[in-house]
Amino acid sequence: MTEPTARVPEEPAYTAADLARDTRRNNWYHLRQLVLVVLEGLVTLFPLVGVYESLENGDDGEAVFYALFLLVMSVATLNRALQLRRHVRSTANADLARAVYDAMITAPERNTEPGPTSWAYQPLLDLAEVEHALAELLDLLEADGLGVREARKSAADAAAIIRTLGERLLSVERAREVARSAQAHGLTEHIRTLHGRMEARLTAYRGLLVAAGAAVAALAEGGPDLTEAADHLTGVAEALRQFPGR
Repeated sequence: MTEPTARVPEEPAYTAADLARDTRRNNWYHLRQLVLVVLEGLVTLFPLVGVYESLENGDDGEAVFYALFLLVMSVATLNRALQLRRHVRSTANADLARAVYDAMITAPERNTEPGPTSWAYQPLLDLAEVEHALAELLDLLEADGLGVREARKSAADAAAIIRTLGERLLSVERAREVARSAQAHGLTEHIRTLHGRMEARLTAYRGLLVAAGAAVAALAEGGPDLTEAADHLTGVAEALRQFPGR
């Protein structure tokens, strides 16, 4: 019987389905080999009994024959048992190699959410609240027929920039924490700068929220104030889009 080779995965193409298939194949091979070892061990008892009876009867020739038969069966059984032992070990090594391989290619997940102690935490929290409130106001304006497409686009772009600044701030904070050296304290100034840029963007974003709120109020009251409020909203959206720096 041909001994299947225990597969040691070395390529990313080796999938979980491949691993399951190889495991089933190896388990069946181990079971077959174990059954054969047991059967050969039982057959070995036959020449052993024959040697004993031949010696009892004084038949030396027959005893020699049974002794040779016993030797052959013992060697065959021992060889099969050693093969099974080697394959079980190689399979265990393959499983270990697979586990190490998975650990090496699986990148640890990085937490991109700032904690309460991060300088980015409060600005991003405020941004989420302002976004929600602004979305409600723009929905009301749009439902009454006012064009808010530019305002929505300006708001989305501004929010994306604020979040990008937050990600950069988090990266610098992680660098400062990991470095743990005197030079790392110099990164604090960069953190403050990024935080200031986030706050400036957020202040401009809040201006769009105020303009949208004024437009909703003017819409309820009607009159010339509505036109003025709508124009103001458009102007604030344009100013937000042209806000300097990223």
